[in-house]
Amino acid sequence: MTAALMLLSGVVKVIRGHADGSSVVAIGAAVVLVTLVWALPATVISKSGFRRVFKFTPWTEVAAVFPAGPGDPDVLIALRDGHKVSLVGVKQDHSAGILALAQQATGHAAA
Repeated sequence: MTAALMLLSGVVKVIRGHADGSSVVAIGAAVVLVTLVWALPATVISKSGFRRVFKFTPWTEVAAVFPAGPGDPDVLIALRDGHKVSLVGVKQDHSAGILALAQQATGHAAA
């Protein structure tokens, strides 16, 4: 959202003829941010855990893996601290594999 506002503000300044060096830098920074957000996968799964954007969570922190509610096609994870997180982009048909990874890492069954 911030990147979109920076980009819009910079473009408006250029169109109105009020662009200065900071406007060009803002446009460049916004393009880089938008590209990063668009290019980074929402969730990355590995043998040691999962990363959602910039936060890594090890499988040892997973308490349960279960289907999400109606209208949410992504796998839902319950963490040991009580939080629930949706693995954006990881569809329900991968929940068995996610559960297996969590069980393998913790050495016991995650519901």
